Amino acid sequence: MKIVIDIVVCIDYTSSIMSYFGEIRKMILSIGTMTLASHGDVRI
Repeated sequence: MKIVIDIVVCIDYTSSIMSYFGEIRKMILSIGTMTLASHGDVRI
């Protein structure tokens, strides 16, 4: 029974880490787009 609990905890932990990285990736992408947009304005 303990092994099953460990597996569930591990899967839950992994999915929370993956969603955390997904959020970070979205933030980086939005920052990158904003930076590109502002640089585009500067060039114009």
